[in-house]
Amino acid sequence: MSDSNRESEHRFDLRHRFEELRQLLSQNDREHIDQHLTTLEDRLAEFMGQAEAEAEAVADANVCAVEIIERQEALNIELQTQNRLLEDQNLRIEAARAEIAAQALALADANVEAVFWVEKSEEEIAKLAQTREILSTLNRELTRRAQVLESVTKDLEQRAYRDAVTGLLNHRYFRDQVAKEFARARRYERSLSIIFLDLDHFKCLNDNHGHQVGDKVLEMVGGMLTRELRWADVTVQLGARPFAARYGGEEFVLILPETDLEGGVAVAERVRKRLRDTRFPGGDTQPLGCVTVSGGVAAISPLDSTPADLIKRADANLYRAKGGGRDRIEAG
Repeated sequence: MSDSNRESEHRFDLRHRFEELRQLLSQNDREHIDQHLTTLEDRLAEFMGQAEAEAEAVADANVCAVEIIERQEALNIELQTQNRLLEDQNLRIEAARAEIAAQALALADANVEAVFWVEKSEEEIAKLAQTREILSTLNRELTRRAQVLESVTKDLEQRAYRDAVTGLLNHRYFRDQVAKEFARARRYERSLSIIFLDLDHFKCLNDNHGHQVGDKVLEMVGGMLTRELRWADVTVQLGARPFAARYGGEEFVLILPETDLEGGVAVAERVRKRLRDTRFPGGDTQPLGCVTVSGGVAAISPLDSTPADLIKRADANLYRAKGGGRDRIEAG
């Protein structure tokens, strides 16, 4: 075989080997990359253009918390998918670069026109790199939006279960939880007590000083009840925890799992005395010379068939306390 024929055969062999490399970036794959790149660019533009507007719309209190959570979960799935694509593109880029470098050296040694082939392959590498950059940007945007949705979700949950004035749990949450605690106490034959508290002559405070002062007093009472439950000698078992809620108006309720009637009265008396000893705005103009509270306590009984029975007895004891002169606790 002549030298010319051997050189031609060698050139053909090297080109064939290089063509095998290009199978990593086959025509179908390149078309897929182009299509995926265009899709990513469109989606990224959409995300970047609408992200802030959507965040503001999502923050609207009328948006359903369940819908927000579902959208957040969908974003998380999308984020995981894009992360996998990004990792795959990174691996493909590194593998292609290594192969191109090796083949370029071989072609250069054989005095073959390597530059053309390297440049063509680098075009494909550039597309992969561009895809990787867009994926990275999209990844960051998806992460940011997921964080916004998580924050909004937490805010909506707070609005759903927290009273805006006192910071305590609201009546809706109380209704849900008292049913659960009642069922738990029945199932495990545990103690459970409930305390109803009502600020005495609160209408006088609002009439004399305005609702802003009234709201400030309610806020202070809410903080005081929260602290009292932290100090209260209530055993936490089986996942049960004491909590305070604003029942409505100037009325509050405390749920004390693992607490019998005697323990409930002790907590109620501490709250009553602490409120009386606290200087509240406008308190010195109240009929009793300070802000006071009346309370009714009841503990779960074998005669209670539903949570409503327990609530009814605690409420009746509260009205006994108010009818007996106020600033007192009644139990039974």
